[in-house]
Amino acid sequence: MAEAIFNEAENAQVVEDKRKPAQKDPLTIIVIGRTGVGKSALVNSLLGDTIDRLALVTDGKEAIEMAWSFLTDTLNLSKDRLYVTYFGGDEKLNLPPDDECRGIWINLGLSPERVLPFSVNDNFWEMGDTGPCGPCTEIHYDRIGGRFAPNLVNMDDPDVLELWNIVIMQFNREADGSIKRLPRNYIDTGLGLERIVSVVQNKFSNYDTDLFLPIFDAIQQASAYTSTQSESDCYY
Repeated sequence: MAEAIFNEAENAQVVEDKRKPAQKDPLTIIVIGRTGVGKSALVNSLLGDTIDRLALVTDGKEAIEMAWSFLTDTLNLSKDRLYVTYFGGDEKLNLPPDDECRGIWINLGLSPERVLPFSVNDNFWEMGDTGPCGPCTEIHYDRIGGRFAPNLVNMDDPDVLELWNIVIMQFNREADGSIKRLPRNYIDTGLGLERIVSVVQNKFSNYDTDLFLPIFDAIQQASAYTSTQSESDCYY
């Protein structure tokens, strides 16, 4: 399944390249490893030594449209299970709500009730104490379905999980804590690989997908442990 998702992403990329032949590699999809198990992601860029490596797409509207199209058209996820968030502004940073981002989502057909504002803690991404930063918009998926659950978004509910994050890099965080406008916008966007596989396979745990089950089967075959043993039999 993971390989199939990569293939779909690559196919979507080919279509995008043909649509805009003058724009080389508008969204290069790669995999990066992150700290801990189950943290790889489909992303468009690696954080490098220079600001120019931060992103290959500079248009937030295009990044949002590509993400939405991939989830709803390519993977056929139900739009009734999806919610999106955007930056709701911050007085301390003297930043207004990202109404432009909100408008893009509504123009794509989402009802305003599914486009939710959040604070700097949830929807303003920073790479560290200093460096590039900016408002972000996220796509969340309700595993349960058949309900209207905006109150569960960004509440650490295991059944309403973030799938995709799109960061519009507009600022640089200075050593004194202030932010300064970058000369141009950059987009850093990623899709959680294990999460999207679990959604497509209709599993409630990343570890019940074909990304991990073959590994667990191999461990059982190479050891005395079987899935019928109780948890108390395991030693950590």
